[in-house]
Amino acid sequence: KTMRRRYYIVAVCLLVMSFLLTACGGKEKDKKVIHIQIAYENNTDEPLSKACEKWKELLEEKSNGEFQVDLYPSSQLGTKNDIINQAIAGDSVITLANGAFYSDLGVKDFGVVFAPYLFRSWDDIEKLAQSDWWEKQEQNVKNQTGLTIVGKNWHYGVRNTLTRKKVESPSDLKGKKIRVPSNLLQVDSINALGAAATPMSLGDVYTSLQQGTIDGLENPITVIESGKYQEVAKYLLLDAHIYDLTTWCCGDEFYNSLSEKQKKILTETCEEAGVYNNEIVEKAEAQSLKELEKEGVKVQEVSDEEKDEWEKASESFYKNAEKKYGWTPNLIETVKSIIKE
Repeated sequence: KTMRRRYYIVAVCLLVMSFLLTACGGKEKDKKVIHIQIAYENNTDEPLSKACEKWKELLEEKSNGEFQVDLYPSSQLGTKNDIINQAIAGDSVITLANGAFYSDLGVKDFGVVFAPYLFRSWDDIEKLAQSDWWEKQEQNVKNQTGLTIVGKNWHYGVRNTLTRKKVESPSDLKGKKIRVPSNLLQVDSINALGAAATPMSLGDVYTSLQQGTIDGLENPITVIESGKYQEVAKYLLLDAHIYDLTTWCCGDEFYNSLSEKQKKILTETCEEAGVYNNEIVEKAEAQSLKELEKEGVKVQEVSDEEKDEWEKASESFYKNAEKKYGWTPNLIETVKSIIKE
């Protein structure tokens, strides 16, 4: 009888343990995994792509595997517009966009961040990004576009100008054809300096410079160096006409499907990866500048006093901006006051 009781007790214990293990295993098996696609146009050797690898690592680690991330660099999921349309349609995709892009989607005031020579440093635009004004623009993005901004601290780069002939002052740009992205704000900002803005795909720029179809382009130094444009244009003007602070956004439908904890992890890891991005962008820009000089590029520095001259030369852009872009009255003054606070 004693032996039977022992066998009975052991059998019951084994049965209970089996039940608990099955229950725990079932919970683990039933754990919902959220698959995220982070898509962008940049190539894998660029700082932004390396920072996305960091974001993937952080997001999967801090969510304990609840988030699973796939990266799609080099426009693998299509153009920015393609990706944005996928996000709005409900796909769990995240991509980057800046103020000029949101302006084209109807959030007009956000376009002011691409006004030429408005910011003199990263500190200026980062101060704006921490303001109530910026928070209002983010809310407008959510209300008007079906998108939600999940991170806002990534430095895309300082935009400078590379030309085939030397440029020292605004008058030297007069009549020169300068390649710009296909958005109205950047076309107008270059035209305001007396140049002839020429919207063009970045992939066509090298040949166009080589053939003399265009006289130059504007872009961050890292993009210029990696594109090998220094082989056909030898003068770099460090005019820093735009400090390109970019954001990451996803569709409202996907964002609203997340718990508050998941939303917090998504934003915190995005901005932590943004800090990493900004560090490697700064180093990459310094290295790219050295490489350009090694390859015979003549670099023209622009002092703060000279920057005043460039800003003054772009006055025609500001003169008609409120009416042309549908900006809130006194928007420029509002932004400048935030910067000075």
